[in-house]
Amino acid sequence: MATLQQMARLERLWFYESKSIALVQRRLRLKYRYRRSPSGKYSVFPSGKLHIREAKQQDGFRSYRCQTKHRLTGETKQSSAGQLIVTESHSTVPPRITHREEEVKVQLGEIAFLPCAAEAYPVPTHRWYKQESGRTNAIVSSQRVFLMGGTLVFRRAIVMDSGKYVCLVNNSVGQERIETELIVVDVRVCQGPVNFLWTVNGDQRHSLAHCSFISL
Repeated sequence: MATLQQMARLERLWFYESKSIALVQRRLRLKYRYRRSPSGKYSVFPSGKLHIREAKQQDGFRSYRCQTKHRLTGETKQSSAGQLIVTESHSTVPPRITHREEEVKVQLGEIAFLPCAAEAYPVPTHRWYKQESGRTNAIVSSQRVFLMGGTLVFRRAIVMDSGKYVCLVNNSVGQERIETELIVVDVRVCQGPVNFLWTVNGDQRHSLAHCSFISL
């Protein structure tokens, strides 16, 4: 299994037939920048998994490939072709969550995806909640925090976003829930003078200076 450092060095592109899904991802990121909740069909999570929302029969007629490129060496590798099997349901099916993450860790200011993909018929609804001080509070969509399909998206994660989130998926015949821990890491470096403490002839002396922090 690849380590996080190894994964960070890999740039992933997904293709179906001859069109790159990465182009869709770039549009999504552009929409994030302009504070518009995207409604794109595809998502590529940090793990490299491809998520196709609201799959239809025509999605099963395409072949999909994943290509990785090492950011340092430029080496590229491409997977063999895979195909999505889309079946039509002839009876009611309770929700079954097919993709989740137990823990999502991002740096301060990054985009965070909390996936909660499910299959069910009739089409299920997704609701997200955050557990705080023994209470479960519903997530209210905003320009920064919103739902994209069943995925909860934080456009620019802040430290206060950290915590345990609950995704509840239900339809007329059942429901299922999962929990995901979001960890927002504040990685900063000190820029400027700091505190100095030293001893001269047994007397402690110190110098206090201002220090501003910048995020990496």
